[in-house]
Amino acid sequence: MHDNIDVAVRQLKKDGFRVLAAHMSPQAIDYRSADYTKPTAILLGSELIGVSETASRHADTHLSIPMRGHTESLNVSVAAALILYEAMRQRDAAGLYSASRLDSETWTNTLFEWAYPGIARCLRQKKLPYPPLSDEGQILENPFKIKK
Repeated sequence: MHDNIDVAVRQLKKDGFRVLAAHMSPQAIDYRSADYTKPTAILLGSELIGVSETASRHADTHLSIPMRGHTESLNVSVAAALILYEAMRQRDAAGLYSASRLDSETWTNTLFEWAYPGIARCLRQKKLPYPPLSDEGQILENPFKIKK
């Protein structure tokens, strides 16, 4: 969570991300020509006005989705789906999904935190370890059970 777009984008760039904004501008490129195999953050705006002027200035590149007919833009969820699908397609073609790039412990902890954010937060506060998960992602033992 960040207080404003300036702080958020500054942190993303510090962490090595390129920032792409779905934003119609004279310098916008076709969303399919962007390279999504690099660490990338995508900015999407509201359906009526798009990304804010401030957000558009922060973007390294503006993206456009070619349209036909009288439609000027897509619903933001549809635009997000198209862009994310293209990112997935490029990353798959580059072999980025052929094997996990995370070590086993990071993978397991991340899975637990995404699947059980409330429990993970409570366990971190209590300095307790995450419990094991089944192959289906179910918690195998009560993480709060007092051990004798």
